[in-house]
Amino acid sequence: MKNVLFFENKSLNLLIMRFTYFIFLLFSVSTGLFSQDCKQGTLKESIYESMELDSVYLIDIDFRIKYYAKLSKEILPKYSMLKSQIKEQIKNSDLEKIEEIAILYDNTRKIILNEIKESQRRIYQDVNAYSKLNSILIFETLDLFPDSYALLTNKSRIGNQLKDQEYQLILNIFSNYEHLLQENNDCINSFFNEMSQSKKELNIIEIFQNTGNKTESETRQGNLIDLLIWAIN
Repeated sequence: MKNVLFFENKSLNLLIMRFTYFIFLLFSVSTGLFSQDCKQGTLKESIYESMELDSVYLIDIDFRIKYYAKLSKEILPKYSMLKSQIKEQIKNSDLEKIEEIAILYDNTRKIILNEIKESQRRIYQDVNAYSKLNSILIFETLDLFPDSYALLTNKSRIGNQLKDQEYQLILNIFSNYEHLLQENNDCINSFFNEMSQSKKELNIIEIFQNTGNKTESETRQGNLIDLLIWAIN
């Protein structure tokens, strides 16, 4: 009989202990005793400062969206005949070479954008949303219409890895088609002037231009290569 009472008391004690532990858990959860505090910021002060400054890019984003839309919907369609005329002048023997330049340009564009995005993630932990969007808009616009000087032939650009044979290829293509600049002088000048005027009106600052040191021959070369890349796409 004593043994029976002993086991009954032991079972009762275990039940009471389990119930008490259960109540303790409920209390802990409700009071946050064991909860994880995941809302406390651990970012550096410099990152918080950059977040506050990030809003300055809102104006740039607005302007770049408007320029992208104008370029896409108005300027480029207006000069579609110029695009067709240039494409018709490209020899079959040169088409593959121009495609090679176009691929080189596009790969460089993607590499630079990815480096900027990686820097945003690594240094600023992706908190500068407006700055990042501004960068994306810049390189999406450079996809819409190229700037081969900025991304390829501007040797002053930090990180420029254009090889000698690639630069020579660009020079050869320019030499073969330089006559197009003269033959379509009025139309080409009107085209680039319209883009420049739109950029000026919207305060668009072009990247990697080596401002003050870019020569007239570099401008001519860049314009022609841009037109050829645009024509085959």
